[in-house]
Amino acid sequence: GVTRDVSMKGVFFETDQPFSVGDTVEFTIAMHYAVPNPSVCLRCQGEVVRVEPASTGVGVAAALVSHSFENGQMSA
Repeated sequence: GVTRDVSMKGVFFETDQPFSVGDTVEFTIAMHYAVPNPSVCLRCQGEVVRVEPASTGVGVAAALVSHSFENGQMSA
């Protein structure tokens, strides 16, 4: 998916994958130029609160349930 909006409470992204309200999602946001470290990954778990039509399939709004920070490069 493509992230369109990120806040302290959640994320909105577009995807071609099917989602329903109440689904659990896990995602990672790579911050390649975080200071003071060269790279930080924010690993998150969220709950889908809204699904709407979008140009790439669907737009998904997910409320942040938990998160953790990890130093270093994100694995492929």
